[in-house]
Amino acid sequence: MLFFRDHKYDDYGDVGAAVKKYVDDFANERSKTTASKSTASVDDVAKFVERFPEFRQKSATVAKHVQLVHTLSKVINDRQLMKVSEIEQELACAGTSVNGLEKQVEEIVNDPSFGESEKVRLVALYCLRRETEAPQICQHLIRVLSNHVGGKRIDALDCMLRRGGENARTSDLFGTKTIAARMRTSVSALKGAENVYTRHVPLVRSLVAQCVNGKLPASEYSPTWDGFTPECSKKPAEIIVFIVGGATYAEARAVAKFNASKESNNIKVTIGGYSMLHQSRFIENLANVFDEERGP
Repeated sequence: MLFFRDHKYDDYGDVGAAVKKYVDDFANERSKTTASKSTASVDDVAKFVERFPEFRQKSATVAKHVQLVHTLSKVINDRQLMKVSEIEQELACAGTSVNGLEKQVEEIVNDPSFGESEKVRLVALYCLRRETEAPQICQHLIRVLSNHVGGKRIDALDCMLRRGGENARTSDLFGTKTIAARMRTSVSALKGAENVYTRHVPLVRSLVAQCVNGKLPASEYSPTWDGFTPECSKKPAEIIVFIVGGATYAEARAVAKFNASKESNNIKVTIGGYSMLHQSRFIENLANVFDEERGP
């Protein structure tokens, strides 16, 4: 439980490093115990016997965490998530340099060694990013994708673009609408250059920061009662973010990291939603909306 508490918001690399330290610490403790057996006194032996159940329990715990990392590693390798993640991060964070990524996306879509989930995710992200700049390429990728995945996933993709596309959303999802936003995106990309897999920061992170500083735009987040405006200068005591449709684990992590930072100004932020979303549930929800819109 302590390991989960301390590392539940860590990425795969950090979890692996933490487990390695856990294993090394246990190995050092075991070697000290083994080395002292030859010169142990009666009291030492008695203390070891008392600690033996604890020692055995710790050994089982270490083995469990090693198995966890091994399982994660197998999933990542089998689904080739490192390669997919690098392209995802590039699409989400690379500013105007996403030109040319359609070739890599199409190669993965046509590659039978990649799973359907990864193919849908890449095409969806590419279309969200370039639907107005390169509509023909987006339609081409969707057609190619339709040859490899079921119709429900294509319906979900269509629903996502209509309901969450550039013409439907008001927020600057990719940080490209203004010069200032593009500058922030570029600086963020440079800061995160040492790890290409963790560059993206969910939009909720900047929204919470704006709210703390009294700069949340009323045009996008209108007040629900008289006398309150998002730009009010009064410091809030607590912020509750509720996302209709569900929040993601990445958004929960972003809020937890914000709460732990100095930027929070000791203002507690709580995030919630109808559910905790992952890709499969998100696609299923979109497909259901598509079916409801189409009718019987």
